[in-house]
Amino acid sequence: MLLNLLPLLEGWKYTPKEVGPTSIDPGKSLKIHIGLKPGWLITATGVFSGHSEAKYATLKARVDAYSFDATPIGLYIAGSVNPIVMGLWSAKYDTTNNIYTIAFTPAYPLPISREIVVELLAPALNTDTGTPITTPTDIHGACALIEIIDLDAFKKSVKEVLGVKI
Repeated sequence: MLLNLLPLLEGWKYTPKEVGPTSIDPGKSLKIHIGLKPGWLITATGVFSGHSEAKYATLKARVDAYSFDATPIGLYIAGSVNPIVMGLWSAKYDTTNNIYTIAFTPAYPLPISREIVVELLAPALNTDTGTPITTPTDIHGACALIEIIDLDAFKKSVKEVLGVKI
């Protein structure tokens, strides 16, 4: 309900973030967003390409004490290839052109009370064969958040809109 009232509220902002496209070495990560403000994570995506083992790359998010991560191959094997209520799915799994995309599109944005980190990790190991990966992975990522940038103004405007006496 509160998200529907955002146009009437103060003290918040829409924050889109994007990184890449770039190439990163095996085992390295690229942070899309690090934040210390309350709000909501609306969406996050990671596109991985450059070689057949890019399907082992990871989209990882930590929201307060909760975290999740996924690989394109893991989602594909699980059959998560369409948007789902939970939010994580393999939006593209193209073995011909070696392009793999993970999308986090939850039915309702994920609340953030204190802290969020969204990052992409290049694969270091082929988990099918146990062989180290030596080729850099091409990575492009994005996320979108609603951040409460002025908590006092936000609270005050919520009370005003809901008719609560201050």
